[in-house]
Amino acid sequence: MINGELPSVKQKEEFVSGVTYHTMLHEKLNEYFRGFRRDSHPMAIMCGVVGGLSAFYHHDVDIHDSDHRKLTFYRLIGEIPTMAMSRSLLKKARQASLVDHAMRPF
Repeated sequence: MINGELPSVKQKEEFVSGVTYHTMLHEKLNEYFRGFRRDSHPMAIMCGVVGGLSAFYHHDVDIHDSDHRKLTFYRLIGEIPTMAMSRSLLKKARQASLVDHAMRPF
């Protein structure tokens, strides 16, 4: 549905491969997580950390280049579930529905 239509089998395989490749987080992101108060809402933490990703990938993003946009898309889709599973955020996500929603497979 990225381009407004269902993907072909080949496009789906490319998508799954691209997202799976980009599931690892930069080690420095752990410092972002530790910077939040312990009673912070999990979604506020997630918004802050996702915003912080731009500091790590600023040199790889040219909004006028479709390959750069696709790479950024894969990184976001791949890294957000990993962030949700991070130990720091899991401790703060007391509602199982938040975690279950983030962990829903593709």
